[in-house]
Amino acid sequence: MELNLFEDRRYFVTWTGEELEGRGKARLVFQPIQCLGGGQTGPVELTVYPARDFRPRRMDVRLPDGLYRCFLADAGSGAPLTPAREVFFGQRQRVELYSQREQGGFRRFTILSPLPLREGDCGLDYGVFGTVPLPEAERSGERYRLSFLLRPRRTLPVKLRWAEHMKKVLTLPEKLEDASGWR
Repeated sequence: MELNLFEDRRYFVTWTGEELEGRGKARLVFQPIQCLGGGQTGPVELTVYPARDFRPRRMDVRLPDGLYRCFLADAGSGAPLTPAREVFFGQRQRVELYSQREQGGFRRFTILSPLPLREGDCGLDYGVFGTVPLPEAERSGERYRLSFLLRPRRTLPVKLRWAEHMKKVLTLPEKLEDASGWR
């Protein structure tokens, strides 16, 4: 069984006679992981039929932009027929990184995100010394703000490490040198 999804919210489903096992239809299930713009939705299920031709069909429901877990499920029992996979619909948004000089050679780094950042979504990667997770971001108006102090060293470059699901949804800075105000 194969599920093909396109970014413009079109899809088609194909499966073979052996996989059909008497099924004339299945359910295409979308479970939200992270919705953009504050929109929230519960799981969405669409009835799908085996494609006799390979023209993609447009979804008849409008899902809010965001990251979803999707899979095909049995129409009767709801049991998954395919492994779940993550899909993203919408425009990727940018995370902003700012830097300010502080006393004692420290720098204050501020990350502004359009989405909530939970603990562990972002961390400081010290290379061989491992990654230190950053705490949860605080809501600041329409955005989420996370600030931390760091004393940058030229001999020990520190990078930002992001959770995989964040990479699918946002355009992310990877180096602290990418911060505006670094110079």
